[in-house]
Amino acid sequence: VYVLCKVEEHIGETPETAAKRTFYYPVRYDKILIDGEGECIPDTGKYKTPTDGFDFEEEINGQKQRFYNFGYQTVDEFIEKSIKAYADAYTYDKKDLTQETAAEDQTEETTGVSDEETTEETTAEAESAAETETAK
Repeated sequence: VYVLCKVEEHIGETPETAAKRTFYYPVRYDKILIDGEGECIPDTGKYKTPTDGFDFEEEINGQKQRFYNFGYQTVDEFIEKSIKAYADAYTYDKKDLTQETAAEDQTEETTGVSDEETTEETTAEAESAAETETAK
């Protein structure tokens, strides 16, 4: 299972002048556990992060500087390099957690109860993921 986190970074001296970039950072869980209700849960103690990355330049204080990020510049790049490479052996489903996160935030505002108060186990990756790619 891949959890694809959308990262919005700011590069610069101050938030007002910082260059803003978005990239995608996958976390791959090789071991999936099934809870008592039949739900699949990644074993968060065993995961892999990307070795792929990209470099880019940004101008900061009038100087061009070179940076490097691990991950992918687009969701399509991630799918092409990490999912489609194994398309003959696996199928995949794409699930966007943005809608669920927005609904949970609305519920929390209405009821004053957060998922952390009602759920035994949550993962930082699942909470911060904007998009998820699942490989089966």
